[in-house]
Amino acid sequence: MSSSTPYLKSVLSSLSTLSASAPSGLLETSDALLQSFHIDLQRSRGTMLPSFIHTLPNGSESGSAVAVDLGGSTLRVAVIQLDRNVEPMSGGRERVVMRQSWEVLDDVKRLRSKQFFDWITEKIEIVLKTANLGSGRGMVMGVTWSFPIEQTSLASGKVQKMGKGYEVWEEILGTDLKTHFDNALGRRVGIHSRRWK
Repeated sequence: MSSSTPYLKSVLSSLSTLSASAPSGLLETSDALLQSFHIDLQRSRGTMLPSFIHTLPNGSESGSAVAVDLGGSTLRVAVIQLDRNVEPMSGGRERVVMRQSWEVLDDVKRLRSKQFFDWITEKIEIVLKTANLGSGRGMVMGVTWSFPIEQTSLASGKVQKMGKGYEVWEEILGTDLKTHFDNALGRRVGIHSRRWK
């Protein structure tokens, strides 16, 4: 295990303490989960990659943001409006201005990296134009990448192996995901994810 070992051990210890007072079905589930954690943490670095997200929103966040979610079979793009001074986590701070999704077909999963990220950026462009936001210049963009990534900062990370039929990972393995988005955004939309989160 890495430098995060003391933290992981404390989490595992807490889970063990909780499971001791739980009903039997929950105890069995918890024991199986703990066993899986122990095995996978020893066997695979990619199982529990560290994250730089360690705080919750505080309510001061405001403005429009582009949200991109790439999953195994679907790409979702949305424009979200965050209102300041509404209680965080209350559900009333955010408003979806525009949302659209596309099925990621096998031919897209086989694209080379430049064409793959251009395809994603084309969808971002469609949502921005439909929401009457032009190029989206200056907007914050958040990405949910539903595959392992070795995060190197809050806004960047190295691409790991992707499953679910995606072939692009072979070309971009170990490279910075943010760089691929920045390059594609610069080519298609004319913006860079400078404030990418």
